[in-house]
Amino acid sequence: MAGRILRKIKERVRNLELQKAKQHLLMKTASGHQPLQHVREGKIHQQLNHFSQQDISTFPQLQQILTRVNEAYWQCPDGPVFLFIGGEGPLFEFDVLAVA
Repeated sequence: MAGRILRKIKERVRNLELQKAKQHLLMKTASGHQPLQHVREGKIHQQLNHFSQQDISTFPQLQQILTRVNEAYWQCPDGPVFLFIGGEGPLFEFDVLAVA
């Protein structure tokens, strides 16, 4: 019962975050700002057991990569690099917003 309630609370918080991000994006778009649309999906072969040298089993782990580079901040080859971890769900277009 408690797990179900917690899941509902998490869903509600996530929906509120998405609504807030949508409003922010609409305001940016209305002012001429272009949203990020450079997300691609791929798979990496993730090791199943990190504690055993003998077990080399892997599984295809889904990853979503933001492929756009902001040249104003990227100093190749040393970075900076920003990692966004979205958890277990898909990456929504509103999760990563460019702030100009």
